[in-house]
Amino acid sequence: MSTGSLLIGLMVILLPLLVPVLPTGSVLVDYSGFSPRVKYAATASPWHSIATSFVENVGQFPMDVRFRLLGGERNVWFAEDAIWMTLIDSHQVAVLRLSFPGANPHPRLEGIERLATSVHYFHGDDPTQWRTKVPVWGGVRYGELYPGIDLEWQHGHTEPQWVIHPGADAHRVRLRIEGAEDIALAEDGMLHVRTVAGEHILPLWQAVDGHGTERMLPASLSPRVEEKQRARAYEISHPFTPGASFPTTMVQPAPALRYATLLRGGNDDWGLGIAVDAQGAAYVTGLTASPDFP
Repeated sequence: MSTGSLLIGLMVILLPLLVPVLPTGSVLVDYSGFSPRVKYAATASPWHSIATSFVENVGQFPMDVRFRLLGGERNVWFAEDAIWMTLIDSHQVAVLRLSFPGANPHPRLEGIERLATSVHYFHGDDPTQWRTKVPVWGGVRYGELYPGIDLEWQHGHTEPQWVIHPGADAHRVRLRIEGAEDIALAEDGMLHVRTVAGEHILPLWQAVDGHGTERMLPASLSPRVEEKQRARAYEISHPFTPGASFPTTMVQPAPALRYATLLRGGNDDWGLGIAVDAQGAAYVTGLTASPDFP
């Protein structure tokens, strides 16, 4: 097949809606050295999205990645030892690594509330590399990140939560952020993170008990930012929403995404039109410069 742009007509069976799950230019995590190309970003919280869900890795992402945030305003990837986040403006890209000093090196990283969503990845012309019916979850939990303490994202909540079970020592919890030029803690519990891609806001997270009830923490657990100059990192001790923290915000979930498909080759592809017939088959037209297009 010519590598020039070709007009294509495609039929995808049982596809009521084509949604590009991982479009050309999205970040793939490479821990040997990032070279991210990112399509979307915003200055708001990266978790804040009504349609937030989490795609499990079954071989479509690099092996260290366990989940990817789908529907957020930034690219966020969840690994056993860290959370990776990409931030951009019109000219610059920044990559933040969030980790937890002194934490369990092998927490129980698991999905919460399996969603009735089908996600498929058809990348390239080798069917052995395609992934279909990829699990999608409403939330993610780092179980026993610290003894008796979980970090979790629950479906419908706009922010993650620290779940502190009886007898746990919340003084042990620390958040480490690498990749920022400067971090300042505002009185409202927001971290103002300055990067090469501009200033972004990262809220500290609320502490709740095992029933989801807000925990009122003592003043000794007020957050504090400490710069680690030699490591080019910042550490936040007691990274909880300070004082009488506001109740966790709930959002009305949007209609559930039921089906999504990545359809692309190894080069540039453009979708120009889509139509669905009475049987639910989708017909897609566009251009491709990919010799390995499916």
